[in-house]
Amino acid sequence: MRSLICLLALCCLTGATLASDDLDFRPPAGWIHLPTKRGMEIWGSTDGTAAVIALKKMSKSRAPVLMANARICGNHPARAWSGPDRTGPEKMTMEGIDTDWGAVRYSTMYLRATGTAADPAAEASIRTLCLRKSR
Repeated sequence: MRSLICLLALCCLTGATLASDDLDFRPPAGWIHLPTKRGMEIWGSTDGTAAVIALKKMSKSRAPVLMANARICGNHPARAWSGPDRTGPEKMTMEGIDTDWGAVRYSTMYLRATGTAADPAAEASIRTLCLRKSR
């Protein structure tokens, strides 16, 4: 999990603010909401082996791995990305979605130990970067 901590620290340096202020993001049911740090919201699996992260970026930085066009929230354009996390000694797999709502980029990512089965609820969760319809 050391690589997960390194990735979380890297995300904190992007100047993020709370994504949930603007979005109807839905984390996986039953996952544990961890304390928010520098605008990054984190949910951990109950066994501690995976995490879902949501953040709002102040800059339109690029994802560190392979990207493909995707559609979320009906027909809103997004970029899906996935690949290995190479920031630490543990082998982790990352999946994520980046999308722009107006001038702001929002990102979610799902991290799990490489070789473990993906959690369908976590994969569905990272695609819920939908703009909040009402406040």
